[in-house]
Amino acid sequence: KVCISMFSDFVKISTERLDRSIASSIIVRESEVDRLCFLILRLASNLKFHRSFARSIERIADHIEAMAEAIMILGKSYRELFIGNEILGVLKQSLMAFLKSDIEMAESVLRSVSELKGRISNLQERLLNYSKSEIISLKTIIDGMERILAYSSDIAELVIDKSVE
Repeated sequence: KVCISMFSDFVKISTERLDRSIASSIIVRESEVDRLCFLILRLASNLKFHRSFARSIERIADHIEAMAEAIMILGKSYRELFIGNEILGVLKQSLMAFLKSDIEMAESVLRSVSELKGRISNLQERLLNYSKSEIISLKTIIDGMERILAYSSDIAELVIDKSVE
């Protein structure tokens, strides 16, 4: 839930109106996710699926933190980043698939990830329309979104792997 709210807040400030206090809050919440991850790892030391799940969540939070820092550097919102709403939906769906052990939902996540990766590539090509200083921060954000998709895919694959075992 913390990770979802971090990314949801990021999407909001990156596409509508930059709010530095929200960006700072995202950065602070990443530490909470780290602590939660360590707790889960301790409690579930022999549950490999939960450990992989927790690591993916922690890495997602790391990327969201970097994205929040990048949007603060940019100092404004970008409508081009609305794809973040769809990525947020895929992330939520991957988490629900894991929590419910829902294979169909996991397979839907994998299909969505595949489609969104192509759209991310198109977004990366359009970066050349921006200034050099903007490109660096926008690239950090877009790379982060791409990694969130990859971790969402990893989580969906955990669901499928878990069903086989």
